[in-house]
Amino acid sequence: MRKKAVLSLIFTIFAFVMLIIPNERIAVSISDSLAFCGKTVIPQLFLYVCLSSVLWELKIVDKIVSAFPRYGAEISAFTVGLLSGFPAGALIAGNLQSEKIITDKRAQYLMLFSNNAGISFIFGFVASSVGKKGAFSLFLCQILSSLFFAFFFRKFLSGEDKKTFVSGPKSLDSSFLINGIRNATVNMINICGYIVFFSVFSAVFLSDAPVFIKGMVELTSGINSLFPLDFEKRLFYSGLFLGFGGICVHFQIFSLCNVKMRKFFVSKLAQGLFSAFAVVPVHNLLSKF
Repeated sequence: MRKKAVLSLIFTIFAFVMLIIPNERIAVSISDSLAFCGKTVIPQLFLYVCLSSVLWELKIVDKIVSAFPRYGAEISAFTVGLLSGFPAGALIAGNLQSEKIITDKRAQYLMLFSNNAGISFIFGFVASSVGKKGAFSLFLCQILSSLFFAFFFRKFLSGEDKKTFVSGPKSLDSSFLINGIRNATVNMINICGYIVFFSVFSAVFLSDAPVFIKGMVELTSGINSLFPLDFEKRLFYSGLFLGFGGICVHFQIFSLCNVKMRKFFVSKLAQGLFSAFAVVPVHNLLSKF
């Protein structure tokens, strides 16, 4: 424990010294990451996050879980995560957990597979690297990977703790729209803050790092680094980065939800490897039709 504390202190001091030294690379990185948030992340994600927040305020997710106690939570978290992108799936699971609508164990299970890149992100930002057909193959592999590990984790990790605990009917607050927009805005600021921080981190410490390292730390930096590679390598690494999500996305989820880090990290790494090795064969198969 003492060694970890010393190493953490050394790393923090080193990072602080690097950041206070005037560095054009840092200024450019902050500017570029803020521009990326303004031009890509917020336009593609805010409305989905806002809609998810409003639906939550309307207690619609509660009603779905109550109507379908066996799979309602899984369907809700997976669908919202797939439509909205990171970290919407975890937010649904975390909200269900905090409201005592589902058990802690079931919430942890949901968080392991419900966090995926959104449709607009894959067919917008990622498609610029691999094309629309490549983006479709990545999207399909992401779904297959999530479903595979949903069944896998259900058998080996979730046990018998599947009972849904509904905390009882709640009155609908007339300010649901105000609360939904406010919560979505706070979540977007949180997401963009982590993107800026990890973009600066990558610019300072990972500028000469391999593509693999960049993408595993920060998803968008990894995708942007793929252009010099041939198509199959771009497809492979895109599958890996999208399935894993990146440390930046993981920190976003850790800040918003009570998730067990080790299980989450291992599950996302497994999903990334699944997608990476599946996407090229899937793309080649689809190209025949």
